[in-house]
Amino acid sequence: MQNRKILVIEDETKVAAKIERVLRGMGAIDVRIASSSGEAIAMAQFFLPDLIIVSQNIAPENNAIFTVNSILEFHTPEIIYLLDNHSGHLITGALETHPANFVVKPFGKQQLEIAVKIALRKSK
Repeated sequence: MQNRKILVIEDETKVAAKIERVLRGMGAIDVRIASSSGEAIAMAQFFLPDLIIVSQNIAPENNAIFTVNSILEFHTPEIIYLLDNHSGHLITGALETHPANFVVKPFGKQQLEIAVKIALRKSK
């Protein structure tokens, strides 16, 4: 996990901080956080993450699928979508990006850890 690059795309500061704590607790060293679609796409171009954890609602565009598809045009990381309880409409579009996993908010530490382990195992 130490040599893996992880990009978290989350506009809720508390949620982003929780994700970062869990990742660092798992041994992640290189974790970056973007709070908007544009910032995430620009960051991914030079960072080239192994894993992206992306919230379904990212400001200002509120379109995780657009953001992921834009990144997939130049890089192919594993993807974990963070979903709200009422996200059925997003799942269909998200499946077209071949995500490694989905995590429903609010999530616990163990749920996120398992999703990350599965995603990083797929990226070997």
